[in-house]
Amino acid sequence: MAGSFMGRAPLLFFLLGGGFLAVVNRRFGTPHWLLSFIFAVSAVSLVLAGNRVETFAIFASLGGIIIFVPVMRAALRLPRSHPEVIARSALPLRGAMAVVAPVGGLVLCLLTVDVLLVDLGTRENGWFFLGVFVLWVVGGATYAALRLGRRRAQFMSRTSG
Repeated sequence: MAGSFMGRAPLLFFLLGGGFLAVVNRRFGTPHWLLSFIFAVSAVSLVLAGNRVETFAIFASLGGIIIFVPVMRAALRLPRSHPEVIARSALPLRGAMAVVAPVGGLVLCLLTVDVLLVDLGTRENGWFFLGVFVLWVVGGATYAALRLGRRRAQFMSRTSG
């Protein structure tokens, strides 16, 4: 259902982060891969930032803001793709507000990203962090696309044969 209102690329990215890395360990009941990955990226980032917490904070803020972009896109598509979900919600946005709220949120996200990128560009090693972030996003999306393609091929072979 999420794919019908999120779109393919955001859904793949969401599935990679939420589905693959967030698998809960049976023994300890924790998402150890995700926690280990966050720890490793944080430790390496802090070392590369030369103990400049401001650069690391900007980098982390970018990740926190960018995740809202597919959410705003999904919010725009939801009334058309699943009106029954909107009808059941406690406070449904109707009419112009169903468009104004997510578009306004998207504009604010993009403005915040722009401000953070300008600030990041003024920091020592700032562009390096941006490159790492972009590579991580592209790598995650590529991995998710390959995995989805493999699963789709397995499904097709099971249903046709």
